[in-house]
Amino acid sequence: MITEIQRDSIIKAIGKNHISKIYDWLKTTDFKSIYGREVSKGMISKVLNGTWDNEIIETAILDCASKKLYERKALEEKKANILKQVS
Repeated sequence: MITEIQRDSIIKAIGKNHISKIYDWLKTTDFKSIYGREVSKGMISKVLNGTWDNEIIETAILDCASKKLYERKALEEKKANILKQVS
């Protein structure tokens, strides 16, 4: 189950409209629930808020947050490279 501290870290990593971003990411990865259905935004919200325990969705949320952090780090490195070339 996701704790409050973990939730805050995940939201910080993903940014504004985090539920929609997680939902869109899950749709692009063709993620399905254990019942073979698409995961709803409500399900994501319940798992992220810690009111519903679902390890499969929790893992997908953490994967999405990890991906966003990786993208942010790559962007920062590109910016640093450009600034080095200009200086």
